[in-house]
Amino acid sequence: MEFLITHFEEQQKKHSKHKTLLAPLNTAWYLFDKYYSLIDKSGAYITAALLHPKRCHKWLYHQWDTTEKRKWLKKGLQHAEALWHSYCDWIEPALTASQIDQDTSVELSAFDKWQQESAVITDSEDCFKAFVFAPPS
Repeated sequence: MEFLITHFEEQQKKHSKHKTLLAPLNTAWYLFDKYYSLIDKSGAYITAALLHPKRCHKWLYHQWDTTEKRKWLKKGLQHAEALWHSYCDWIEPALTASQIDQDTSVELSAFDKWQQESAVITDSEDCFKAFVFAPPS
């Protein structure tokens, strides 16, 4: 969507003297703006941008440098985090090594053992914030 804003602005400058092209361009801009202004009503666009490996929070913060858009970003972060946590709750936490040591009657499957050994983060870490505030890859 950010590309479309840039594109509309460039085309308006480029065709400012061509009234035949400028009228439909302005109509398209008006329609686009109608839907673009609804971004803060749903967390979908912001969540998608935050979870995109080359975007994340830093990209949105740079793109949205007005007071109004920063409010959208703040609200969008709340929507995205709530969505993240609604799905995170579905995931059953893996047993930690200390839990296994305490209960030797628990026998893990080969997959569970592999998953535990290859875990990069612990269950207590907040994956959402770690991901969206990481530098874009």
